[in-house]
Amino acid sequence: MGAPEEPPTASIQALRPAHDPTTLIVTMRGAIDRPAAARLGDEVGDLLRTTGARHLVCDVGGVTHADAATVDAVCRIRVTARRLGCDVRVRHASPELVDLLELMGLCDAVG
Repeated sequence: MGAPEEPPTASIQALRPAHDPTTLIVTMRGAIDRPAAARLGDEVGDLLRTTGARHLVCDVGGVTHADAATVDAVCRIRVTARRLGCDVRVRHASPELVDLLELMGLCDAVG
């Protein structure tokens, strides 16, 4: 019997560049499962409402594994941001995440 898998440790870190207070940069790290995807979407929505940012940069370079839950997180963040009138750019996506986004018809998600 193998050791139990550790739960996903997805987290975000947010920063507002001093030179552009209308932009929020959110860095995602760790493994993302379905509950984490929903939580990350909610957290980013709260940050956007609090900061009033008009532009969101979502850096996914720290995500450890790209799968459907990762795509779900990116989509939730994009939908939430757009509902709040904020444009979104995804950066540092792994080739696997880019492939998944393309497969699901979401290739415009990665700038």
